[in-house]
Amino acid sequence: MRNRIGILILLVLSMVAIGCEDTAATTKLDIVVEGLGPKDVSRGQLTAFVQLEGTCSLGPCDPNPCLTEEPTKSRCIAQGSVYRCDCPAGTSLAIDSETMMETCMPDTGCTPTYCGGNGICEENMEGVPACTCNAGYMGANCETCDEMLGFFPDGFGGCLDEFDVCRAGQGGEEYMAFLTEAEESLGHPPSEIELISATISVVEDSASGARNWPYLFSNKVNVVFEPTDDPIIIAASGDVPGEGDGLVPIDPEVVVDRPTFTRQPKFFEGDFAIGVQGKTDRIGNEPFNLDVNVVLEFEAY
Repeated sequence: MRNRIGILILLVLSMVAIGCEDTAATTKLDIVVEGLGPKDVSRGQLTAFVQLEGTCSLGPCDPNPCLTEEPTKSRCIAQGSVYRCDCPAGTSLAIDSETMMETCMPDTGCTPTYCGGNGICEENMEGVPACTCNAGYMGANCETCDEMLGFFPDGFGGCLDEFDVCRAGQGGEEYMAFLTEAEESLGHPPSEIELISATISVVEDSASGARNWPYLFSNKVNVVFEPTDDPIIIAASGDVPGEGDGLVPIDPEVVVDRPTFTRQPKFFEGDFAIGVQGKTDRIGNEPFNLDVNVVLEFEAY
């Protein structure tokens, strides 16, 4: 009889122990990576992130503050967080003989500003200047980025073929509500947060220039996390469907083990970002655009 009672007690204790592994809360984050396109292509990778909270900017010149502050000096040039407004390429600051006011006047020959510092200026036999632009720049005065070659404004007054496109402000409030619910259920802040599932799909009627996943990604597409000041984490990974499957939803396999995260500030706070990433055959000059929906399910312990 005592042996039976002992066995029953052990069974009850085992059930209680198993019950302790029950999740405190579950949530789904619905993130839309808007405008996935050529700007997200760099060095054989197609990568696009959405920052969960706050706002973001490529740099002090994004958007260009000079357009409203000093319309005549509409060119924004920045170093670090400091910017200045300057005359557009091909013009220099001079006195207008009609108004007797200092303003940006067209250059009449090769000057240090004629090609905006982004090319080489040469004059022909008649003294007419012409620019040979550096790689990534185009226009009569090398004033614009050559998007056909995959170069785009970098937010500092220049052009780059490698940078992060700025997207922000999705999922942060929902995630914080999830943590609050989990804390109320547990009686203390959750110490572990586990990614349970992920789904990648294309927002209906948002795709142009891309009819199937292989056009975008070579072999696999990953759901990636970028913690604050930490390397990128591949959270889920899935095979790219065939060309004939079009842009069907993808259910990548979760590849991070529990505990996936803790309550460290770098996880889901600050500038934490979620996105998609994979190798691509695109070179950054093809005109494609689409909105990608990433749905993530989390559990807290």
